[in-house]
Amino acid sequence: MPHVLEILAYLHHMELISDQIYSDNPNRDLLALRQPPALHLLSSQIFTSLSDAAWNAHETAAQKAKSSQVVQYDWIGREIPGSRYKVQVSSLGPEIWLELVLWSCLYGGWISEGAEIIAKLKQSSGEKRWSLICWRDMLAAVENPGNQIPDKAYRDRKLVEKTISSEVVAAYVDALLNDIRINVGARGMAPQIALDHIRNLKRFLDAQNMSLAPTSWGAVVSRYLDWEGVVLERAPSLASLALRLLPAFREEIESINVSPNGALSESTSYYTFEPSAAPLGLLNRTLNGFVEKGDINGLLTGFDRLQKYTDVNKRRSLEVLLSRARSSTQDGRDLVKGVFDSNLDASQFPAFYPQIPPHILSSIMDLITSSKAYEFGRWLLYSTDIDGPIIPDSMYNNAKIAKSLITFAFASGDKQLFAKILDRQKLTTGENNEKISNEVLLALLESQISSRDWGSVQNLLKYMGQSPTGWNVTAAVLLARELLRLESEISLSGNEEKEQSFSQVKELFRFLVQNGYGNVEKGGHLTITSILGFLACTNREWAIFSSTLRSRSTAQAVSMSTQQFNILLEGAVQRAGSGEGTRLVKMWSRDIMPPSPESGGLVTLPATRPKHHNEVDSLSPLEIDACIESHEPFLFYGRVETDLSTLRIILSAFIKENIDGMEQRNVGNYQLQEDLKMFNWLRKKMKAFGLTATEIEHEVDGIIAIEARKSTVSRKVGP
Repeated sequence: MPHVLEILAYLHHMELISDQIYSDNPNRDLLALRQPPALHLLSSQIFTSLSDAAWNAHETAAQKAKSSQVVQYDWIGREIPGSRYKVQVSSLGPEIWLELVLWSCLYGGWISEGAEIIAKLKQSSGEKRWSLICWRDMLAAVENPGNQIPDKAYRDRKLVEKTISSEVVAAYVDALLNDIRINVGARGMAPQIALDHIRNLKRFLDAQNMSLAPTSWGAVVSRYLDWEGVVLERAPSLASLALRLLPAFREEIESINVSPNGALSESTSYYTFEPSAAPLGLLNRTLNGFVEKGDINGLLTGFDRLQKYTDVNKRRSLEVLLSRARSSTQDGRDLVKGVFDSNLDASQFPAFYPQIPPHILSSIMDLITSSKAYEFGRWLLYSTDIDGPIIPDSMYNNAKIAKSLITFAFASGDKQLFAKILDRQKLTTGENNEKISNEVLLALLESQISSRDWGSVQNLLKYMGQSPTGWNVTAAVLLARELLRLESEISLSGNEEKEQSFSQVKELFRFLVQNGYGNVEKGGHLTITSILGFLACTNREWAIFSSTLRSRSTAQAVSMSTQQFNILLEGAVQRAGSGEGTRLVKMWSRDIMPPSPESGGLVTLPATRPKHHNEVDSLSPLEIDACIESHEPFLFYGRVETDLSTLRIILSAFIKENIDGMEQRNVGNYQLQEDLKMFNWLRKKMKAFGLTATEIEHEVDGIIAIEARKSTVSRKVGP
């Protein structure tokens, strides 16, 4: 301790420790964050001990200097006597000095270092174990003689031995939230590091059955995710970790520093602990973030987290209800009145049900369909849980939900669901017949194209073209995919029926892109040209075909959504394999890696203004030969955004091409050859999208299992 005190004295001398830590602001608002007055009350003893330590250091240095000389004399020739100063050992315990260090780090801006110190304290055990104590409650107990805990208990040395204040832990949580980097310069802390520190601090508080009082963990999560240092939709994995901080029903109210014996019992309001719908909104946004990335495994993990959160809340609510009912019976009070009439009991707690908005559910079902996670989709629709399915029948009238369910029903072979959706959309004739929404029409069109019922496809296109908004250009994307699929099937095992179907869809596509079937939606001509450009880069025959259909020869931006590009990529991969898919992705997509989750989803701003304010301008133009001398080449600027579904299409094709060799080994433990350039490229891209090495292995194993089952079924059924 003398050495520690000497260091603290030196830091004071260098003015590295703020004088503010010794001041006390007697704020009577119990809901405000406040530093305990211990350092203020003991400041005189602290400075006396530090002065003793400084003098001791000076004397030690003087003694060492004296010992190096035989005799020392003053200016008139008299010998200087040795020092008779006796150092006083500080009576303050290590708890005060540790509290001083922690608050000094906080005020000095060494937030990460202070959080590391607290983390070390949490790891202590046995006789060296450190714990927390709430000084706010201690002061309230001293000031309130009627408190159940005697005053003398708080003056017992053993009570505060090896403790730090819970207030300093809460202060560090607040400081970490304020110190998150927003990627402007090098200031601040990485969101991932800040979250790791906050999670460690929460574990320390939880181990002592303490909360963040006077604030709540729900507010902390909202601040973390609403801070400009985290883009939730780009870093859903990081957001999912942050949402694990959310407490369950009444968890914070039952902590010892919020309990009726605590100081907050005197507060007139518990509004900081009242239920809020914010956690549900954040959880739903996290699910949407996984969907936008095409991360099916992340979606499943996030959905599991949402279900557990709501299930725990419901269970705890029932436990509280039964407990209060038993208490009311024993006291002879009314069993009904007053059970849920207090804001403390959170009677209207919103987090009892997932409450996922329809547009997010629709996106979830689309990702489930594209990822072939049909079992999870069936659970969402047909769950027999006591609360019923996540997507009940009452949602089938919603246009977005209906569109996604039609696609899912057709892909999974669920004929009953398909018929039910059609019935709910009132497709049958009658006086209640209503106009069909464009979303449902597009889903029906996709199902009929996949069924190769070209008469129905033609009728649907005519119906769509008569609407004020015109037909959706995704219809052209779906027809283009079918063209590539049919060409592949004809080359493998051509027959007259498939060749006839190929001719029919080719004419449908030709008539459609030449502005047939009525009006095209706004901006549709740009997308059509992009589709033709994609077909043109597959081979010479398609380049000639596309060149004869193009209506404009000037350069234009690539006008395709990620979903539309993935639809075309599916057809190209089925036609020419995974190698062709890799070539097309490298050609049409941006080579810039997306920001990692550790950065909070933010791209670090450059130190100087770049030459090109628009990323499109900095990319080299994409030129595709028209293969006809009289036609100009296709010229595009910009690129397409890709997602994990894009990579999954190529990975599935690659595994399917090698499935026979893979089936000879254990599917779950099969390791792809590390020297394969394609797989290394896929793995690098997946890692850039935020997947860990374990998650990438799960992706590979899951696709291997799916393709193995499909291969087994195809061999049993035969051609």
